[in-house]
Amino acid sequence: MICEAYAERVGWAWNVLLIENNSSGGIKHASIIITGENSYNMLKHEGGIHRVQRIPKHVNPPKIHTSAMSVVVIPKPDVLQIEFRDKDFEFQGFGASKPGGQNVQMSESACRATYIPTGAVKVCQDHRTFQENKRHALKDLKNIMYRKEMGQYVKDIRDSKNVQIGNRGRNEKIRTYNWPDGRVTDHRIKRVFHGLERFMKDTTGLHECLQGLQLYEFSLNIDKYLEFHERIK
Repeated sequence: MICEAYAERVGWAWNVLLIENNSSGGIKHASIIITGENSYNMLKHEGGIHRVQRIPKHVNPPKIHTSAMSVVVIPKPDVLQIEFRDKDFEFQGFGASKPGGQNVQMSESACRATYIPTGAVKVCQDHRTFQENKRHALKDLKNIMYRKEMGQYVKDIRDSKNVQIGNRGRNEKIRTYNWPDGRVTDHRIKRVFHGLERFMKDTTGLHECLQGLQLYEFSLNIDKYLEFHERIK
C-alpha cells in the first residue's frame, strides 16, 4: 500500500492491523497504524474521499470505471491524562445525614467535593471521618471528570470521521487517481501529478503533494487570521 511505502521512505514505523479483500481481489477495508515524528500532521491531509478511475480487465468493450474509497486518519490515542491541581478543588464538611454512630452524627464528617473549573460535585458520607470521606469523594470526582473527557474524546473522533467521509459524493473528493491517463489530481491544491506509478510506488509524487498540502493549510490559517484581524479593528 502507498502508506506503507511512504512510511518506509520517511522512516516511520507501520503495522497493519486488518486487511479485508473483496471478491475481485482488491482491498475492501484496511486498518494500519503509523508512528513517527510528525506523522499525523503530514498524513491527516489524506483523510477524505479518493476517487479512482480505471479500466477493469473483465469489461469488454473497455470502459472507464469510477469508484471511490474513504480514508479516515485519526491520531493514535495515548493514555488519557488530566492534570488536576489542588487549587481546582473545594471541600466542605457537613454533618452526615444517615446513621453511622455517635461520632458521625455529632461531627461534620461528611464531605462535599467540588471541581471548580466545571462545577462538578461529589458528596461522600459513608465513612466515619472527614478525611476518609474526602479521599473517596476526590477519587470519585476525578473518575467522573475522566469519563467526561473520554466521552468528549470519543465524540471528537466520531465527528472527525463524519467530516472526512462526508456523504461520499463526487463533489467531496479530495484526489483523483486516473489510471488510463497515468495522472493524479489533488483537487485541494489544484495540482496534477503525471506518472501515477511514480506517485504510488516510489512516493515521490505523494511527498510533493503532502508538502503542497502543508503550505495550503498554512495559507488557510493565514487567511483566517487576517479575516479575524479585520473584524476586530
